[in-house]
Amino acid sequence: MTDNVAWFKELNNKDVAIAGGKGASLGEMYNAGFPIPPGFAVTAQAFGDFLIATGLKDKIVEILKGTDVDNTKQLQENSKKIKELVLKDKMSTDLIKDIMEAYEHLNVNEDKIKESKDPLEVTKSLKENLPFVAVRSSATAEDLPEASFAGQQETFLNVKGNENLVKHVKKCWASLYTPRAIFYREKNNFPHDKVLISVIVQKMVNSEKAGVMFSVNPATNNKDEISIEAAFGLGEFVVGGKVNPDLYILDKGTLELKTKKISKKKIGMFRDEKTGENYTKKFQEDEQEKQVLTDKEIQTLGRLAKKSEDHYKKPQDMEFAVEKDQVYIVQSRPVTTLKEQIKSKDLKGEVLTQGLPASPGYGIGTVKIVTKENMSEFQEGFILVTEMTNPTMVPIMQKAAAIVTNEGGMTCFEGSTKVLTTKGFLEIREVTKRTLEGEQFHLLSYDYKSLKPKWKKIVNAGSRISPIIRISTSQTGRMEENFIDLTKDHKMFTFNNRDLIKKKINDVLVDDEALCLVDSLPQNNNFKNYKLAYLTGAILSDGNIRVDIHHTGNPRRGRITLTQKSDEYRADFITTYKQYFNEIFEEGLNEREKHTSSYIRGRLVEGSATDFYCSKLKPALLMSKISQNLAEWCLQLDEHSNLNFLAGLIDGDGSFSNNRIQIYIAKENVLQGTILSCLNLGIMPQITSNRNIYNVQIVERMNDILKFSRKIKNSAYPKVLGTKLIAAKQILSDIIDGVNWNGKIKPYVKNNLLIDSKKIKERVLPLANPQDKERLQKILNSSIRMHRVNKIQEFGETEVFNLEVEADNEMDHNYIVFTKRYTPLLVSNSHAAIVSRELSKPCIVGTENATKVLNDNLIITVDGISGKVFKGEIAEAKNFKKELDTGEGIETKTKIYMNLAEPSKIDDYKNLNFDGIGLMRIEFIVAGIGEHPLSLLKQKKERVYIDGLKEGIGKIAKAIDPKPIIVRFSDFKTNEYRDLKGGKEFEPPEDNPMIGWRGVSRYISEGFIEAFKLECIAIKELREECKNVHVMLPFVRNLDEVKKVLEIMKSQGLEKSKDFKVLLMAEVPAMALIPEDFATLDIDGTSIGSNDLSMLVLGVDRDSELLGKMGYFDERNKAVLTAMKRIIEGFKKHNKTTGICGQSVSVYPEITEFLVKEGITSVSVNPDVVGKTRRMISEVEKKLNIS
Repeated sequence: MTDNVAWFKELNNKDVAIAGGKGASLGEMYNAGFPIPPGFAVTAQAFGDFLIATGLKDKIVEILKGTDVDNTKQLQENSKKIKELVLKDKMSTDLIKDIMEAYEHLNVNEDKIKESKDPLEVTKSLKENLPFVAVRSSATAEDLPEASFAGQQETFLNVKGNENLVKHVKKCWASLYTPRAIFYREKNNFPHDKVLISVIVQKMVNSEKAGVMFSVNPATNNKDEISIEAAFGLGEFVVGGKVNPDLYILDKGTLELKTKKISKKKIGMFRDEKTGENYTKKFQEDEQEKQVLTDKEIQTLGRLAKKSEDHYKKPQDMEFAVEKDQVYIVQSRPVTTLKEQIKSKDLKGEVLTQGLPASPGYGIGTVKIVTKENMSEFQEGFILVTEMTNPTMVPIMQKAAAIVTNEGGMTCFEGSTKVLTTKGFLEIREVTKRTLEGEQFHLLSYDYKSLKPKWKKIVNAGSRISPIIRISTSQTGRMEENFIDLTKDHKMFTFNNRDLIKKKINDVLVDDEALCLVDSLPQNNNFKNYKLAYLTGAILSDGNIRVDIHHTGNPRRGRITLTQKSDEYRADFITTYKQYFNEIFEEGLNEREKHTSSYIRGRLVEGSATDFYCSKLKPALLMSKISQNLAEWCLQLDEHSNLNFLAGLIDGDGSFSNNRIQIYIAKENVLQGTILSCLNLGIMPQITSNRNIYNVQIVERMNDILKFSRKIKNSAYPKVLGTKLIAAKQILSDIIDGVNWNGKIKPYVKNNLLIDSKKIKERVLPLANPQDKERLQKILNSSIRMHRVNKIQEFGETEVFNLEVEADNEMDHNYIVFTKRYTPLLVSNSHAAIVSRELSKPCIVGTENATKVLNDNLIITVDGISGKVFKGEIAEAKNFKKELDTGEGIETKTKIYMNLAEPSKIDDYKNLNFDGIGLMRIEFIVAGIGEHPLSLLKQKKERVYIDGLKEGIGKIAKAIDPKPIIVRFSDFKTNEYRDLKGGKEFEPPEDNPMIGWRGVSRYISEGFIEAFKLECIAIKELREECKNVHVMLPFVRNLDEVKKVLEIMKSQGLEKSKDFKVLLMAEVPAMALIPEDFATLDIDGTSIGSNDLSMLVLGVDRDSELLGKMGYFDERNKAVLTAMKRIIEGFKKHNKTTGICGQSVSVYPEITEFLVKEGITSVSVNPDVVGKTRRMISEVEKKLNIS
């Protein structure tokens, strides 16, 4: 070993500081007898010495010190700057010599030299035939359990030749400073100067087969299994997810093959032995389903996996290769993604069909094959089997024990597709990559309820290999340059008889329909400086910003220059530019006249212009910062500033002719800023290009913009036609006979034309019936317009990407992608997996044949972990306990309570991170007793009722003591009480029991008061041993009934005190109308029952499936939120607590944020979402600076 080079045989796992995690691991394995291809490490010290000798260390530290990693543009530029510095400087002569000597010896076989009669000739021959090597980075913190740096630095394959090797070593060094690596270190608090890099040089295995292997099962975290994935060719396609590999699952103890899944492998990567170049080979149909590994190779790999885990004492993630029947381990590292093991079962039984596991868990029940015609027949607990789920199925999906579909899988976009985040425009591949690394993004999406654009949080991302098609959109449908590449099954948004729907792009094309665009942005309006906006537009369109950097990396000089002709046409523009510049920067402008002359077609052409410039650093730095972050900056502009920004662009390099504004732009970032400024104003610009110049054409709000132009004095004349176009066939075809104004509307439908909003408003609306008029008006008021679409061509397979946003319903699972010319298309990211995960339903998608092989009334077991559907009821699945998110370690100021009804369940949930039971429903206990309390009283068996209540409530109270338990007195309705034994004698039939004889009004009535007293006695006796028991009164209607019931409670020994709380349920709007009156009663606070409150505020039966589908029952309705706000404010004024019982806080983040902001004291949710809710509220409290 030298300071510069260390051979594998000289290393072990303690040498991370010398050879990085990868190098140390390879050395350890080499010396432990693992089949490792030979190699050496260029040490981390060699890199450190290089940085010091060249003076780069201080330069890099200085650059990184001034880097804001959340500023994507700055991060990319500084990364590029550092990498160029590393690649430019030269290695020392000694280092180059050491690397070359080691490389030349890599091909030397010492045994052959000893056996040969002419060892010198053998050595010479081997040196002349230098091997192909893999050159891999090995960061000094890489692959340690606490630092998952894997994949952040570069790997280079098939490197051959001395000079080529030295060049690629430097490339590995430079990869320590990729944007991704810098971002990761910064976010995880790894000091940049403490992370060095070693470079591994390892002889290439020209593998016929390769793959990855885990000494645990990463899909289920089962530590008793070994997982092997393999494909033909080199391993890069397996590691990168570009091919579906064969899957082999072994029992770790016996090495018995438990699972063998042979996949269809359409492609593989191979190396050309002559050129060293990798190439992709397409397999013939009969080759695609061949098994990759032999049984002997599977067993060999299994033994190596066990040996590796035994050696390292930790689960291992390995890469392997097979060449000429020899198995090699190329890499081994600890598994950094393993969490607590899922308690899954290896189910045995007859497998009826198999697909992709989409939502984990087990479901047992009776099959119901569902079509849109028979959904009403679906019952609670059935297994939903269908071709593919759709939004109308959500109500029955909620009832399902599990879901199985024929179709499935993620639908996606090609990697260069642009999306808009709050950090600006980014390619979807970059957003996917950074999301999977843990970075958070909010993505431009669409709110289905308000019909307006909205920022939504990305919750998941992924990629796969798939064939794609290219489509292009435009008003005419003839343009080909405005394209986007996507999978042909991706669902887009379009209209069907005025309903916004999702439809596969292939079907849209077949039916010759149009696509929905979103023509505006969520309004932020944070930045109000119209003068700076105008200046920015002028400088970016026809000016220049220059900042010179000192060799230390610090800015040294700056200059801003605007070049214009000094003539009468531009005089007002130049005067305004000077004035605004002086006011903003407190600097004047210098002037310098320039003369030019040139010959065009033999004729002398002369001209002159004036440079208006400022050579001060401060203005140049500010304008440079705005330019580098232009998209983010434009997102913040208010309306006045947006109009001035566009006016500045026009005055700098724009024109007005043929009743349209045209802006000429050379730079992509300026184009993006212009697009965003237009969308901020609800303008949809048209983009064309000529060579390298973009032409942005604007035909909307022209006079609003031109009002601020200092160069163009013309005004736009009113347009005859509107600019917002909708496909007539898709919104009018079913009602056309009733709205065919003077016979002139039907041709739009018949010829499948786009009709403008002005015509709809003036000609169609007056003729439409009230319901259709309302729906059409809703479309006109929305942020949607439409483009025609045409298919350009089909492509082969490529890597495609998809994103998943946070949403609570099928239609809100959407986001916006931008075409090549920045048209904002509204697209879906919905599939059965998303909905089933939201509903916590086991789900399998992509079986292809479930509706054919399964029959109605067949009992099956759905395994949402393995993707298998079993015949009959599997006992192990029935006893399965699902792991819950405990929310452990997360603290919130807002109390997180849990709802509970069944006492026997407390043992399953008592270890969750909750602050108490916020709603203990006793109806479950009463149902278990089985007899009406008045019937028991009549028989003098009241102790059965009292003791039953005490036992059930006491079980929970004791299990969670000293946490509080709030018991809601019984809230059965008359129909439910009638179902109890003896109930018909005491309960009258009611037409509408939901708002009938229930709650406090029942307790104080002569017909039930004695039964209520039994509940009070039970609580009184229980509190003698369980002081954490408190009570809540449901369905409170008025002040007098509360006063009466408090007196009844007092008569039974229950009276509010310091250690006994009495709360009211806020379910009736009366409490929202006079909250302070209720707050002055002798009670401790209230808890909002969001379901009943929403029902009564909106006048909607919450059990009505019809109204539910139409969207009437919505707890986010402004009227409901206003009622909640009034309750919180009223009780807060009297220092009384306010909570909420209901799932809305765990389902709707906007409700959570609203309630926390208003000062809600507590929320109470079902056990399965306690952890999720605590995390959500923790994020909201951080956002609102609540601690």
